Amino acid sequence: MTASSVRSLRVVTDLDEARRTVLLRTSLAEPVLPDTVQRGIDELWGAPTTAADHVRRIIEAVRTEGDAAVTRFSQRFDGSSYTSIEVTDDEVGDAFERVSREEHDAIAFAVERVRRYHETQMEHAPTSFSARGTGMLVRPLQRAGIYMTGNDAVLPSSVVHTSVPGVVAGVEDVVGVTAARADGTVNPLKLVAARLSGVTRVFRASGAQAVAALAFGTETIPRVDKIFGPGGIFVTIAKQQLYGRVGIDSVYGPTETLVLADDQADPAMCAADLLAQAEHDVLATPVLITISLAQAEAVAAAVEEQLPSLERHVIARAAIERGGAVVARDLEEAVALANEFAPE
Repeated sequence: MTASSVRSLRVVTDLDEARRTVLLRTSLAEPVLPDTVQRGIDELWGAPTTAADHVRRIIEAVRTEGDAAVTRFSQRFDGSSYTSIEVTDDEVGDAFERVSREEHDAIAFAVERVRRYHETQMEHAPTSFSARGTGMLVRPLQRAGIYMTGNDAVLPSSVVHTSVPGVVAGVEDVVGVTAARADGTVNPLKLVAARLSGVTRVFRASGAQAVAALAFGTETIPRVDKIFGPGGIFVTIAKQQLYGRVGIDSVYGPTETLVLADDQADPAMCAADLLAQAEHDVLATPVLITISLAQAEAVAAAVEEQLPSLERHVIARAAIERGGAVVARDLEEAVALANEFAPE
């Protein structure tokens, strides 16, 4: 028997099997979605529908219907209810009242550090020209859109990292889109991070419909020149499909992490590293490569022990089941396997 399925983290000792399972990547063009997500898509459209077609239909609906489609899809997928797409100044002010002084200061500190870093970059931006008049002049975009990822897992750091560089570069208008919670509010940490980072306006919109709204513009959400920020699989597919109509920063796949551990590594630490990424997304892929079967089993046990303590344990468990532990013959083979898996 080459694999253990008693625990969430499967252990594979046969390398051919590992390449067919744990180390195998699926294409972002046609990802294999969790059963519950796929059923929801099929029910929405009344027939079996691929992820790409699902996103294509959403984009077309936003292009033709504007705000109505954005609100309809966002409320359906997020389970939220609200009447205004744009977050008001009063809501932002209330967010500052709700966060603790420690949280506010931590975000402000991060904003200042990121700002100083990118100000240094600006000092070295190419602006010189040769005697014959050839050269490069770097100019800011007029408007940038920030996808403020995270709903259950709030990521104010992502807001800071994607917004501040644009502000430093001189972008005139930086707007944000983000999922709303069930009661229609936006997590105050994200709103505080957005305001401190220089985001001028925030809109309640998520997923592919938010990307489409930024690309086309709606009655409420302005069209932008370029979209920045990571998101889930449908955000990624939407960026792929809209590239050319709007600029995009990059195509981000689901979270991956690979821990390379010898037989002296602490199993609890290895498990913590895997779970830190697993709780991001059910499509995440946490992988352990080790040279010891005993180490692999110990890490699998540590994962099982730590899982219940996570707030997002259901998501983390689903991701852990997508990944696994691979036992290599020696460290040289383990490194080779890591290098095979590394390129995105």
